[in-house]
Amino acid sequence: MEVGGYAFVAGGGKACCYAFAREGATGVVVADIDIDAAEETASEIRALATHPEFLAEAVQLDLGAEESIQSAISYTTAIFGRVDYSIHCNGMPNRTCDLIAQASFVDLKRLLELDIHRAVV
Repeated sequence: MEVGGYAFVAGGGKACCYAFAREGATGVVVADIDIDAAEETASEIRALATHPEFLAEAVQLDLGAEESIQSAISYTTAIFGRVDYSIHCNGMPNRTCDLIAQASFVDLKRLLELDIHRAVV
């Protein structure tokens, strides 16, 4: 499969980044709150890329901050001119309970805010 185009991958989407690189994407921006992890993934996918002009960049992204989201998208469109694929792999580590039924209202609200609302900002 040849995907072509440009991808924006937010959150822990390392496997998605690998797939885009192997399947012929022209470029991928790896966006994560952990910039070191994003840079590591960008470096790894450069080595896997099959497109001769492949470009991989890393950007820090806090999906809990709307200005961070806007900044990451602006950075991506400045580099690529467009975004053909947008992957949202964000999640919030469950530090307070094992079952979602045991989650506090505050924790559940934060999880839904990150996973649903921020996917469409």
